[in-house]
Amino acid sequence: MVVMVDQGSEALPTVSLPWDSVYPGSARAGELFFEPDWVPEVQFLVGRNGSGKTRTAKAIALSVRNTGRAVHYLSADRLSGITAYANNVSGAGWFPQAYPGAGTDETAKEYSRHAAREWGTANDTLHILREQPDTFLRLAALIRRAFGRRIRLIERSGFLDPVVEFEGQQYSLLREEGHGLRELVILLTAVYRTDWDLLLIDEPELHLHPSLSRLWLQELQAECRESGRRAFVITHEPRLLTPTTWVDLSAIWVTQPQEAPVRLGAQVLEKRRADVEQSLSENPQLVGDLVFSPRPVLVEGVGDVAAFTTTASRVCAREAVAQTDFIACGGKSKIPLWLRIARDARLDVRVIADLDALFDSTVREAVDPLPIVRRRYADEFHLEPASTPRALQPVHAALARHGQNPANDTERARAAAKLDKASPAGKRLSAVLDVWRQAGVWLHPTGTIEDMLGIEGHAKDVKQLRESAAISDALVDVARWAVHQGHADVDLFALLTLEVERIGTELLAELRYMPEAQIDRPVGPNAESDARLVTVEFVEEGVHRIVVRSPARFDGYWIDVARDKPVADWNLNPPATLPGRESTPVGSGQSVPDE
Repeated sequence: MVVMVDQGSEALPTVSLPWDSVYPGSARAGELFFEPDWVPEVQFLVGRNGSGKTRTAKAIALSVRNTGRAVHYLSADRLSGITAYANNVSGAGWFPQAYPGAGTDETAKEYSRHAAREWGTANDTLHILREQPDTFLRLAALIRRAFGRRIRLIERSGFLDPVVEFEGQQYSLLREEGHGLRELVILLTAVYRTDWDLLLIDEPELHLHPSLSRLWLQELQAECRESGRRAFVITHEPRLLTPTTWVDLSAIWVTQPQEAPVRLGAQVLEKRRADVEQSLSENPQLVGDLVFSPRPVLVEGVGDVAAFTTTASRVCAREAVAQTDFIACGGKSKIPLWLRIARDARLDVRVIADLDALFDSTVREAVDPLPIVRRRYADEFHLEPASTPRALQPVHAALARHGQNPANDTERARAAAKLDKASPAGKRLSAVLDVWRQAGVWLHPTGTIEDMLGIEGHAKDVKQLRESAAISDALVDVARWAVHQGHADVDLFALLTLEVERIGTELLAELRYMPEAQIDRPVGPNAESDARLVTVEFVEEGVHRIVVRSPARFDGYWIDVARDKPVADWNLNPPATLPGRESTPVGSGQSVPDE
């Protein structure tokens, strides 16, 4: 990893980070490529949990500090530095207790500096406010302007104790104030203090109202611009990412597990940067939705968002919908731009668009280079060079024969959608759409989303699209294709099956010692909790039936266990298959209930 920071006349030195400094145990050799140019001055590290953001920040902090430059790092656990804890010896763990403040003796000061440096906690915050009066005055002035509250730093019995004064009342910031104001005091102190060249903050949004997160970020950005210092912010808060220009976009780095961070928009051609900024102006939350979603789905406009969100919420599992974001790009022409940006950042992105995108050269330029597209065109259509225009030649020829090959992409798409599906041209169109779908791009086979929903006109009326999607099944297939993979019911059913197998195994172990026993409840060390999950019934000698009680959606599912029945044949069966009921036997492929 290479970090270059220009701080006026004194540039921070270039720092190289080996792969294993960020990803311990990595087999990769050499340096992790990562070279921010620090314009703008505040950079962002974003990504899902476990993607390496905090490890990257710590590695930067350590390496820059080792060159002799001043680095201040605040971890997500920073509040623990100004909180007292006691250990419950009974095994219940640590719990908060009254915190008198920061000790004023030299030993306490030295320890606070050590703790802040080693663990990124806020131990030294109160000492900084005492030792740097200008820092304290700036903090107090902003708190007064933003909250109408006065903060004073007093000393009581050898401890620094900040107090808050508001409407004639006085109370302790440390013992009687909520987390939010304490967080803000720590974060603002970090910005205003004068003893850092590089500041790294992990999750500044913790405990803060979104407006206060934005207030703090504005202070950080202003401080860096005015002082020439630099900062890195690690965040999960989409509202902190509201770039309006390409330069703002380039300050965002996306992390993925075991990969080098990728700068968002780094590959955007200069001639397309105006398009980026237009999209950002139309949808300020576009970037936040894009980088924080487990499954971002790019669509043309807000009407598409309304329709697909409505359909997905109606037919897909809640867990899948919650991890899917339909994102309006601002029209068909913007989709290829954001598709490239998302794929450059290695995001799990998908696209839904009208059929006319198939005939749009800018969209094809984004799709045709994908390996899966080139391979399928070459292997299945025997095309060389492999491209969508060549794959669509039979479609164009058929339209021309019928005098229906207009230059307008939308009209051409409508004409193509009317081709006989059984004709060679119709089959080729379906095959091309399947190739694009496998590449992550779904195009409406009937033309537009309005055509799919049977809506007259094509104005993408949001209200009408939402109402139609609420009652029509026309978008069900595409919604299910688009949402984040991994159906929660399937996972839950698999886990339930494992638990039932465990209960059955313990039951058979008990029968080993008492073969003729008629057991009517779970056995073993977890019998009490297992009885909340299942019931046990005696069927006949050597055979017992386990019936599921919970979760409610699987109530009545059952299995018979016996010593002569291999565990591999223990398959949970639905209630309808209980002996004596009309049923169709099922095996291990039994489907689970819909949400």
